[in-house]
Parts: sequence; structure tokens; C-alpha cells
Amino acid sequence: MKDTLTAFYDLEISPVSYDFVVFMVKAELARRELKLKKLHVVIVPFADGMGGMFRDKSQFYDEHEAKWRLWNICIPACALIGASVTLATDWEQAAKLEEGGIGWPKDWNMQTLRTRPHLIGGIITAAKAGVEIPTLRCSDHARRVVRKLFQGRRIVTMTQRHTYLNGRNTVPSEWAQAQEYISGKDCAVVMIKDVGTALAQGGGFAELSIDLRMAMYEEAELNLVANNGCASLCWFSDRPYRMFDAGVGDTRREWEGLFVEQGLPWGSSFTWSSTQQRIIYKRSSADVIIEEFESWHGSSDHRNG
Repeated sequence: MKDTLTAFYDLEISPVSYDFVVFMVKAELARRELKLKKLHVVIVPFADGMGGMFRDKSQFYDEHEAKWRLWNICIPACALIGASVTLATDWEQAAKLEEGGIGWPKDWNMQTLRTRPHLIGGIITAAKAGVEIPTLRCSDHARRVVRKLFQGRRIVTMTQRHTYLNGRNTVPSEWAQAQEYISGKDCAVVMIKDVGTALAQGGGFAELSIDLRMAMYEEAELNLVANNGCASLCWFSDRPYRMFDAGVGDTRREWEGLFVEQGLPWGSSFTWSSTQQRIIYKRSSADVIIEEFESWHGSSDHRNG
């Protein structure tokens, strides 16, 4: 496969989460730099890990949830960037897929936690150097379905967070208050629940399909999202968004390690973002959400459609 970049996602060091989206974008940047035609992602299990596949995250979720995340987040996410994907049985099979081609990252067969390829630093560096950052796209069918669902209305999506990390969770009553306010304007609101909430309630649409979620974000006029993994879909979209709760409270140290130390100055948004794509370093109270909605609603970008 001389015309293909083969990107290896090592489950010994990489999580089954939306961090996979960042990995894909970095791999696509590498493919473009090398002027190769195709991107193929190989996900390699950790034989000595949790369930014989995963890095141990049992303090947060067990092997069964990890497997669900693999099949419902990571694997289908490849389609958003036009990549093919293989779930390898082991490193022996994975290595055969690299033969005669070009593997990525450079340490593809000996990755460590020091050089985690799912961190965003490489993308920030590329953007500062003037490199065009890839844009994710949903499938044509998903977009057609969502467009029909929206029925021509001006939609604002609101994506909450409710997970095992309490310090980053949203307060439903605050978001409901903001939802009521926004619904009184010339926009309809679609509230997107946390994945775990949707599963627990036996429902879900965008919550349970990454393709439909991306279609929602692409078709919306504005996306209001909590500081959660799926916000990465907005980072690499061309639609207006506000991501709240960045580095607030007891999550500041985590934010600094994952973003500030990766090249994103405190208080700033991504270099490749448009003026209506912003990271908000405040708690997502109703007042803050409404303030940011009004900032967008009163802009020429909004008025000009």
C-alpha cells in the first residue's frame, strides 16, 4: 500500500474516547504532508490489558463499556475523515498491514505515554505554522436525515455533560434555563444529552451515533457544548460553537496538562477557529450561556445567515 498512510492506534497507551478524533486529524495531517492518497487506521489491542484489549481505566469504566466505546465511537469516527479502519487481532497482524507502506506515527510499533499521539499539540503546532487543519464531515445520508428533521428551522444545539468526572459535569437546571431563553428567540433548541444519560433512559439519536451527532452539528446555526469529548467534533467543523467549562475549578490542572502545555495559551481559542468558534473559560451557568448566545445572535455572521 505505497499510496496509503497506515496510522496505528495503540490501545496500550490510547483511550477509547473522543481523543481518537484528535488522533485521526493528526494522521490526516501526516497523510497530506506526505502527499499520499489514502489513510488507513489500525487499532491494535493491548493483550495484557483490561479484557485483553484496553489500557486499564477501570476506575472510570469496565471492559464492557470500553468495548462499546470502541465500536460506537472510535471505529465509526474513521468515516468522518474518509479513513478506512482495521481492528487488528494483535501486533503481529498489525505489523503486516504496514509492510511495503508508510506507518505513522514514527514510533508506531513502540509508542509510549511520553509521545501520546492522541494529544492535540501537533495540530496546534501545525496551525501556527499556517497548515490548513482538516474538517470532519458526516455522511450525506446522515445530513439528509437531520436536515429533514430540522425542517428548515434555525437550530441551536446544546450538548451537556454528565460522567464520572463530577468537576466537569454540567448543571441541568442552568442549561434548562438557558434553553428556555434561547427558545424565545428566532431559534429552536435541540438538547443533546450525555451518552450515558441517553443509554440509561433507553433513548438517543445524536447521542448514540457519531455520524448523526456530526450531522446535527453541521446543520445547526450554533452549537453550545460542554467541555466534553464530543466537543472535538465542533473543533474540527466549520460551524459556530461555544465550548464552556474550560479549565474551571478542580479541572484546571487537567486542562493545563492537555491543552496549555500542548501549545494553547490560557484563555484563548484554537488558532484555526473562526471568530464564532470559541472556547469559554467560565462555568456554564445560564447567564454565561445566554451571554454567549447573544454574542453570536447579535453578530453580522448570524444576521447574514
